Amino acid sequence: MFILNRYIDSKPEPEDWRGEIINPYLPVDTGKWKITRRNQLYGMDESGCFRYVCQLSDYESGIYPQYYIKALEIGEKLYICPQNAQDILVVAEGRIEKRIALERLTERPNAFVDAHVIGKYLFLIPDEYPAVVRYDILDQKIDYINRGQYLFGTREDGEKKTGGSCVCGAFLMIASPTDNRVVSIDSRTGKIQKLLVDTEPDSGCIAMVPDGEFIWLLPHVGKRIICWNPFTGKVREYSALPEAFSCNSQPYQQKCMEQPFSSAAVTEKNVYFAPYWGNMFIRLEKETGRMEKWNPPCPIPEKETDGYYTSLGARAYFVSQKETGGEEYRLCSQYDRKAYKIDFTNNYYEERRLFYVAITR
Repeated sequence: MFILNRYIDSKPEPEDWRGEIINPYLPVDTGKWKITRRNQLYGMDESGCFRYVCQLSDYESGIYPQYYIKALEIGEKLYICPQNAQDILVVAEGRIEKRIALERLTERPNAFVDAHVIGKYLFLIPDEYPAVVRYDILDQKIDYINRGQYLFGTREDGEKKTGGSCVCGAFLMIASPTDNRVVSIDSRTGKIQKLLVDTEPDSGCIAMVPDGEFIWLLPHVGKRIICWNPFTGKVREYSALPEAFSCNSQPYQQKCMEQPFSSAAVTEKNVYFAPYWGNMFIRLEKETGRMEKWNPPCPIPEKETDGYYTSLGARAYFVSQKETGGEEYRLCSQYDRKAYKIDFTNNYYEERRLFYVAITR
């Protein structure tokens, strides 16, 4: 068998299987469950390590190997949300119990980019799929919101951009990737409301991070981070990044100011921003608005370890560990595929071994 990969020019080291198996960029990971690039589901045990649960699909493609993007635990069952597939899987007791087929409304890959749960509803956030999907878990009913239309219809130079999304109370929020528009969807009625964030419409939003009644909007382009209250319209802007802050696009390392941050960790006093193409982590002090470089207590490489760890995505990203309470997050390192438990209060970290054993087929 020959494996053709132009990035690989050396024999693999013992841990290099990580780079080809573990997803290089999945900020939508829920922390407790992980879906690998070969459509395998793993769950976290009590020690914080992942164990194999089941195979989600026997089909795979070298170009688009991942059919599913996120596993959400609802009651005693797992709902497996699609990325390139167009169905929802229900997993119970370590096996696929049910497949919920969606109407096939696109033949393009990357149908969906994320998923959220609000009450009894599961929402699928579209990319190429021309509708927001709402699945009623109790009544087992599917609704297609904004059917036949793209939320923002943004396509530049043949490239489709996607904006951030989050849950705010009973509402699903989806932001535009190119300007200051936000779509609000009432989870109960499916009614759409179009909102405008009171700021310059030139940066777009790559990620939305809830913080009580506020939402942090991370820019798609530029340095301006927005803290927005969607109920009052109040806006605070932060852009005083350190002078040494810059962005280098992947894989050619060209200077730009696109996709500076991938995600944020919100604590009582501070907000920490992880780099996408940015060259440093940033800590923002809520009370004063001061922004400064933050050095993680754990080692985070600035480039790939070798050709097995290629990536066009973020350098690192935060995953909230809500079940632990307190100011604790998981920090995932892109370029060596490692994960760390981060305690900001005590400036403490602990590496979390992702798997006990090598992934099997």
